[in-house]
Amino acid sequence: MRGRKTIKYAVCAFFVLLFCALITFSAEASVPQKVYLKDGGTGDGSSPSAAVGSFRDAVKLLKHSGGKLIICGKYTVTELVNLSVMGGTSNGNNIITVTSLDGSHDYRETDNAMLCFGDGKESANMILAGKFVFEELNIVTNGTDKARAIICGGYDTVFGEGIVCKKQGDAPYISVIGVSLDDADAQNGSGMLVIRSGTYNDVCAGNRDNGVKGYTTLIIHGGMFEGRVSATSVVGQTEQQGGAELTVYGGVFNGPVGAIGGVDGGFIFVVNGGTFKKSIYALGKHNVIDINGGNMQNLSLLKIADVIVKAPETDEKGETVDEGDDRVNYSVVNINSYDWDVDTLVRKIEGQGVLINKNTEGGQGIETLPALSETMGETDIEPDESLPNESEQIEESKENGRGYFLGTKSRTLTVITLLVAISAVAIVILSYRAVYRKK
Repeated sequence: MRGRKTIKYAVCAFFVLLFCALITFSAEASVPQKVYLKDGGTGDGSSPSAAVGSFRDAVKLLKHSGGKLIICGKYTVTELVNLSVMGGTSNGNNIITVTSLDGSHDYRETDNAMLCFGDGKESANMILAGKFVFEELNIVTNGTDKARAIICGGYDTVFGEGIVCKKQGDAPYISVIGVSLDDADAQNGSGMLVIRSGTYNDVCAGNRDNGVKGYTTLIIHGGMFEGRVSATSVVGQTEQQGGAELTVYGGVFNGPVGAIGGVDGGFIFVVNGGTFKKSIYALGKHNVIDINGGNMQNLSLLKIADVIVKAPETDEKGETVDEGDDRVNYSVVNINSYDWDVDTLVRKIEGQGVLINKNTEGGQGIETLPALSETMGETDIEPDESLPNESEQIEESKENGRGYFLGTKSRTLTVITLLVAISAVAIVILSYRAVYRKK
């Protein structure tokens, strides 16, 4: 009898927990997974006819769930949209996808949907404060010749497939800044910027002007780039206090590419594809460039930071007290696959002391450009043997490049699963004990 009561209580507890879980699920299911946005919208965002009229309001509605922010008509950024003032991350740990494609319905075709920056206002920029994906979207810059930018705030951001960028008047194409316009620490650890399509002015994984404290990553699968592309800053006025990584699988680069500013840590540049029409810069203290493909026939210069070695030191008697020759900076170029004359590419490399590994057919061998020799005195900097660990970081970069960043699963479903599992285990244990006692 007692065993039956125990089983009855266990079953009741199971259904109570299940009921609580379903209430939680229902409450969170009421949070919108899709919000519509266009100019002049005054609704609650639940449908195109009830669209909201503010990007910030749309993000607020999706903060606790993530989901799609659907631009269903023209939406114009006429002043600074700063999501960081919302406190913390604007969308929690959820991913918001900004798009004009709603299932099979493309509002670009039916309603001329676009995300428009400018209309004559110089401050028309957007500062993000969470993980975002932009895809299947027209991005238009309009008005003056001042650059417009989407600033990612140091968070993982993806510009995916179907991005079409246009410009009107004297405006340049949209720029993308990984962290901020000014000097700032990288937020949220080390942010990653991924670009798969679109036409852009300047693109950088760090700040526009100054260095950041953190590791920045830029992965490019395709697109057209009219300005500078940098794993660090665009202008490079100060060194980045951390490492940087740039991996290119495709795209056309009409401006300089690489680590434009100085990099206090290591800089890894993996070239798996793409067409480079101007120059490549690698100005970190430790540089590894891995060339596995790409078109560099029109490349004018591959500038790499000079390798510095310590010169021998002597005492007042002229006797050698330090043999020197310890590298302070080092740089390596691995030419693993290249569809053009390797020696012609090597002649475009500028940087003293750079080690060049020619691993392609007909280009085997190692070549080292003469190194600078300096006596550093009390400011000697010992080489950091752990920076960069190029083999591990290059493989990690290739893995990262195969898809978007990892999104977060639904916490609600996780809670429900745990509650049901705990209840089921409890029923089994109590039932076993009841049967055992009965015996």
